[in-house]
Amino acid sequence: MCERERVFWIGTASGAYEIDKASSEIRRFTDKDGLPDNQVYGITQDREGTVWAGTGNGLARLSNADRFEPATNELGDHPIQSLITDSHGMLWASGASGGVWRIDPGTGQVSALPMENNRTLPDIQSVYEDREGNIWLATSAGLQRLSDVQITMYTTSEGLPNDQINAVTPGRTGQIWIGTSNRLTRFHNGRIETIQPAVRGEVTSVHEDSRGVLWFGLRDATLHQLD
Repeated sequence: MCERERVFWIGTASGAYEIDKASSEIRRFTDKDGLPDNQVYGITQDREGTVWAGTGNGLARLSNADRFEPATNELGDHPIQSLITDSHGMLWASGASGGVWRIDPGTGQVSALPMENNRTLPDIQSVYEDREGNIWLATSAGLQRLSDVQITMYTTSEGLPNDQINAVTPGRTGQIWIGTSNRLTRFHNGRIETIQPAVRGEVTSVHEDSRGVLWFGLRDATLHQLD
């Protein structure tokens, strides 16, 4: 999910949706509009205002002609699981079968994240940046924080309800919201706290909007909010 001044962008298994916040008008983009694949797992906007989509068949950008165009870089048709823009204007993409890349949207240059001791990352479901510039990775083996290319791992040993992390996103006041296979959780002041023990279903996406309302999606394709 990505929020612009006037619209929300949401990536789904059936394309990308642009939702006008004022009129609630919805526009759908599919492979007929240039997307490499209708499964859109990540969507973001860069500093120049260009919308990027990470799909099951590679990365694409929205052109001035209101059509998506496949990105021409070394990632090719690699399936993209998550996509963000960091505070330096760089894109971060993760792959469903492991792998994290930083992409310069201006030049198209791709840099693969080096792994400590040549370790292979598990499946990465989501990537987000906090206000200190740390990159957080939601993985199938726990939550990982990347700071100056040093990785810190958080699992059930540190208080997570389980190690299957599907989504992670920063909150406005510094907390990190975490979606797991059956809980909505947050990392705040160095502690992990379960916020929604009554969630019935797998939390697959989390987003805090400009009003401070927390939105989370479940595996059954339902959308919920927490004030």
